[in-house]
Amino acid sequence: MIPGIVAFHIYGAGVKNPDLLYSRLVNDVLPKPLIGFFAAAMFGSVLSVFNGVLNSASTLFALNVYSPVLGKGKSDKEIISKGKLFGLVLAIISMTIAPFIMYAPQGLFQYLQTVNYRFYYTAHNL
Repeated sequence: MIPGIVAFHIYGAGVKNPDLLYSRLVNDVLPKPLIGFFAAAMFGSVLSVFNGVLNSASTLFALNVYSPVLGKGKSDKEIISKGKLFGLVLAIISMTIAPFIMYAPQGLFQYLQTVNYRFYYTAHNL
């Protein structure tokens, strides 16, 4: 949150796409030799989080969805393979959808807030 607050105070509120403020701030504040190092660290962090989410989603699917519903009497090896397959499908879907999120009219954060609100509203008003 702190880089966002700093960027708001430096560049103001009239920015067209707030998702680009962080990279602009990094380019303006960091010395040029450190920008590549910083980009590599950020890329590694994003990949680490993505892998963690895929691993968690695969485990949750295998243990809480597949095993009790379709995996009764199946070996652990079969359940694990179905969890890995689910993770692969989820990764492909995520990588397919990700490039289109940059076209969200009000930025990624606002898009996620809208999606979460609609999911919450739909789930609680059925």
